[in-house]
Amino acid sequence: MKFFCSTVIVALFAMISAAQSKPTTAADYDGTFNYAVSETNAAFPFIFTVVVDEFAKGKKISSDTEVNERQSEGVERTTRTIIKGGKNTASYQVSVGFGKVYCSGDGKKWRGPQQYECWGPSRLYGRREREKAGYSVEERTIGGEKIKIYREYVIYKANAGSSKKEFEETVATIDSKGFFISIVTNEGTLNPKVVSLVRKQVWDFKTSLKPVVAPKT
Repeated sequence: MKFFCSTVIVALFAMISAAQSKPTTAADYDGTFNYAVSETNAAFPFIFTVVVDEFAKGKKISSDTEVNERQSEGVERTTRTIIKGGKNTASYQVSVGFGKVYCSGDGKKWRGPQQYECWGPSRLYGRREREKAGYSVEERTIGGEKIKIYREYVIYKANAGSSKKEFEETVATIDSKGFFISIVTNEGTLNPKVVSLVRKQVWDFKTSLKPVVAPKT
């Protein structure tokens, strides 16, 4: 799965750098993005992989990978792996319906069912005020299929106590049906431009899933 994600992302970045894009509107970007969110995440079953890498002084300091095997709405198997400070830790979650969540630290011993997710979001954001945003779209044909690559680039004003503005760049690749192929987001500070976080999201509709069942507790 990690090899699949890396291959797709490298290929998409190569396409982005080689092709020409044209400006578009926030309304076009938001409409297309929101449609892709609702349609892609309702097209079960699929595997959804999210990799979040954090950086400090140009070096990667942590990597958080979640592989979500989504069988149907509310029914999924998730493996989360965190690499930080030379340590590799894994957590596991199985959901067999809303409010029926099982958690494990080793994939063998389980607790639950419980109502809530086993872990919270990997990163929380405070309030950020936008200074400006730009949008572009690019059309390409890959293997006979037309795809679109949407880009949003946002600059945020410096927060209180900080002299540096922040940026967030999102590149979403969407297939001819309006489904996401991937989303890559870079975040960081400006003057000079320094990347502090890279988030990669990939959807896989081809790999078969094993049935998701409630583990024994």
